[in-house]
Amino acid sequence: MKKSHWHLEDIKKQSRLFNKLDPRIKVIGFFLLIALSSFIKSFIPLFLNLGLAITLVLLARLPLNFLLTRFMYFLAFAGVFLIVLPLMTPGEVAFTLGPVVFSKPGLIKGAVIGIRLVTIWLYISLMLGSTGFRDFLWALSRLRIPPEFIGIIEFMLRYLALFSEELKKAQTARKARLFQEGKSLWHKRTFKILGQTIGMLFYRAYLRGERVYRAMLARGFTGRWQVLEEKKIGRKDVVFFLSIVFWVLMLLDFEYHGLAWRLIWRLLE
Repeated sequence: MKKSHWHLEDIKKQSRLFNKLDPRIKVIGFFLLIALSSFIKSFIPLFLNLGLAITLVLLARLPLNFLLTRFMYFLAFAGVFLIVLPLMTPGEVAFTLGPVVFSKPGLIKGAVIGIRLVTIWLYISLMLGSTGFRDFLWALSRLRIPPEFIGIIEFMLRYLALFSEELKKAQTARKARLFQEGKSLWHKRTFKILGQTIGMLFYRAYLRGERVYRAMLARGFTGRWQVLEEKKIGRKDVVFFLSIVFWVLMLLDFEYHGLAWRLIWRLLE
């Protein structure tokens, strides 16, 4: 259970800069920053936004192992795409490595997408690490997110940890029975063992789900998540949100040459 969502509660205690802010304000503010990161294309706004993300992460004092662990997942997801993109994008040749040709437009697109993804990953890590799992779900419920969606998120994160534990139990049981691995991934026996393992995990997940559902019904669950405490928006929350809005408008103004401020003036007219 080391990497489960309960680990976020320990991370939240170490993040002293943002953990006292209202979760609703943090979720809305960081979602604005994430949306901004996906819109801008110029390198100067991209680097300014990345610099802000790095600064906030350093000020929040998020543990290094928390960031590195999630960065490995991010690298596995985006690394291959960023390497293949310069090879598949046509255009002016930047350089070659033997028969492999890297195009200049592909390198530019890869750099833009890479900076975007790193910035978004930092903002998501900061939002979750400084909010915690319980407060994050509470904020979603107060922002009128459908309760079915919130329930799916909560049970998905819980069951990921359970799947990992069940898989470790199966591996331990196989080792205790002197299990020998197949010759390769494409060996017939390997596919058979993988199929049996996946089927066992789904079967145990189904049984666990039935037990959990019956236990929830026995405790009076009606489909709605009960909240035991309420939070109020304070002065620090307003300052934090207005600062993020100003930053978003400033970068949009830089990116689209005054478009943000023209829209504001039209709204005020």
